[in-house]
Amino acid sequence: MNVDLKILHLHRALWYITIERPAGTDATTLEGLASQFGECLLVFAEGGLSRMTDDGPKLIGAPPIESAYRAAAHGEPCDEGASAFSLAPGDYVFFQWRAHGAYKGPARSPSTDNGAEFTIVLEEVVREAWWQQLECAGPWYVRLVAEDGSTAMQALRRLNRVP
Repeated sequence: MNVDLKILHLHRALWYITIERPAGTDATTLEGLASQFGECLLVFAEGGLSRMTDDGPKLIGAPPIESAYRAAAHGEPCDEGASAFSLAPGDYVFFQWRAHGAYKGPARSPSTDNGAEFTIVLEEVVREAWWQQLECAGPWYVRLVAEDGSTAMQALRRLNRVP
């Protein structure tokens, strides 16, 4: 799989409101979240996502979702108190793919996908960031955005410095 990482220069905060964490990362669940809310943000704990092996980082099974959010109305700060969260301005490593579109392995139908496609793509992104020796910190984020009749998935992680 070709993972062409980009650098996202986020110029203003993106605001979110807490929602219930999804039970899994299968395509049906993730597309349902994007369809229901328009835009969601999933947070994966820095240490709980992958482990280092002799061959580079590998995901630890199904990625555990630490927290989940929906986009705040009009993308502005809100009065939700402790349930509000913002993706801070700054530089992020970035990769976007479409649900049911990036992984070119054995065919999987939405009804039998148990999150394998999501896990495979996310692991490739994590491994490519490591391979390129990008200095990142903090959790990995995955934005789910309903657009053009499908779901765009965007993996992001804060860069300590832009290469």
